[in-house]
Amino acid sequence: MSEVATKQDLYNVGVLIDSNFKSLAGDIHNLRTDMDAQFVRVAGEFVAVRSEMRSLLTTFKDEINKTTMRTGFATFLAIVALFGIDRWWS
Repeated sequence: MSEVATKQDLYNVGVLIDSNFKSLAGDIHNLRTDMDAQFVRVAGEFVAVRSEMRSLLTTFKDEINKTTMRTGFATFLAIVALFGIDRWWS
């Protein structure tokens, strides 16, 4: 049969459990600190990407507006020219 545990054996097991718990608590704290740092880094990158996208979309919108104005003006000139030719031929 197994031996009877002494007070010293129980104390040693308690110390071992306590040291393992403290080690685990420290590991969890380190993990949380690392995760917080990663979240801060990702949040910073997200802000940078959003800023870049906003800049690109503004540039794209400006280019579309310029192209629309040019196309509209060219269409207006073409219509005026067609009406001028129509009046000239009549």
